[in-house]
Amino acid sequence: MIGDSLFAVMLIFITFYLCIMLKGNNRKRIIFASSFFYLFWINQAWSLLFVFVLILNFYYKTSNFKKIKPSQMVMLNIFLWLGVKVFNGSSIFGGGVLFPFAFSVFILQQITFLLSSDDLVLGVSFLDFGLYSIFLGNISTGPIWKFNEYASNVKSIYLSSDKIHKGIWMILFAFARKCIVVNNLANITYFLNNNNTTEFSGNLLFPVLINKYELYLNFLSYSEMALGIGLLFGFELMPNFNHPFYTTSISQFWKRWNITFINWIRDYVFYPLLSTPLSKFGVNFLVLITFVIFGLWHDLTWNHFIYGIIQFLLIVIERKYLNQIKINLRGGFLKIYLFMKWLIFYVFFLALPALFFKLPTLKSVLGIFNNLFTKPIITTLDCYKYISMNIGLFIALAVLFELLSYKLNLDTVSVYLKTQSLVKKMLFLFAYISFIVLLGEWRNVTSFVYSRY
Repeated sequence: MIGDSLFAVMLIFITFYLCIMLKGNNRKRIIFASSFFYLFWINQAWSLLFVFVLILNFYYKTSNFKKIKPSQMVMLNIFLWLGVKVFNGSSIFGGGVLFPFAFSVFILQQITFLLSSDDLVLGVSFLDFGLYSIFLGNISTGPIWKFNEYASNVKSIYLSSDKIHKGIWMILFAFARKCIVVNNLANITYFLNNNNTTEFSGNLLFPVLINKYELYLNFLSYSEMALGIGLLFGFELMPNFNHPFYTTSISQFWKRWNITFINWIRDYVFYPLLSTPLSKFGVNFLVLITFVIFGLWHDLTWNHFIYGIIQFLLIVIERKYLNQIKINLRGGFLKIYLFMKWLIFYVFFLALPALFFKLPTLKSVLGIFNNLFTKPIITTLDCYKYISMNIGLFIALAVLFELLSYKLNLDTVSVYLKTQSLVKKMLFLFAYISFIVLLGEWRNVTSFVYSRY
């Protein structure tokens, strides 16, 4: 959520300070007020749409008016989302207005609320529901909160010193990664955008290869900031990533990538499809439908439609052919084989398909493929000059952050720092801030590709 917005950072810590001073429902009120203020700051006129949907869904779920079925209310929310999507920014329909920031995450959480059992929502106040719907920690990019997970948290907001310490260091670590590594990578992947290819005349191979990784680090940083913000206010959100690149299986990749959304699609799309007449066409057909919906939910473009089909085909190919391959190698040959397997998987299963996800039109994707085959490959390294720091230092820092994210235990770090003297804590914080000021770049959250959805 925080991204690189100074306003958002200040809002978070002012809200946190007020929460320390307040108790009970007053804490909920100040968090809800700050969340709506953030939403209004981002969306302005669109924030009224959020409030309308909030009131509509809460009144339906908590009243005795049951002439409308929950499934019909869900469809009403989906059609509302679809209507906004069609007339605002969807290239498949020729729209040209920016889609309301965070509206997709908001609607997904509304659906989980509408489909929750009546017993679960019994006694839930509008304040509790509003806090669940637009909590400033996760409203921008997730993780997606299921209502049953939230309901067990919200009854009493307890500020734990251990959680606060862990949350602060999680935010600081993710913020540093975002400013230093991700924003420098974004200076390279920027040239994949259709309007920017004329600014870089070289081969786009390197930007293509790192595009998926940059997208991952970007999303991971926002998600970890959301987890940290949640801990500051006593909430425990579900992690959104589990090292998705440490696998050579596309099925395993989707179990590790954007976990809360994948779980949502599984529980609210794929499983319900199993009990419909469509199931007679087989599981593969249902998987195809699920991935097409997955793609189109992100954006109603032909590219996202194709992206969903590609993911389905990759899963079918893996299950039918690749899982049958048996290799009997040992020692160095096995390591070489595993590395080549990972490289092929990354390039053909992740990096190249990601172009359909990133770019709005098929023409843009074909233009990049044309560039890859017509420009000298050696020129692809020229894009390094667009990184603001020394290349060697940048690569070292990128590797360092990757190792830390894999090996670092934030519980251990937060406990260690908690036991240190105030002087050492202040010195560490000064070094951290200096580190970001010297090496980091400042970008707004809306520059992130997922902010379009």
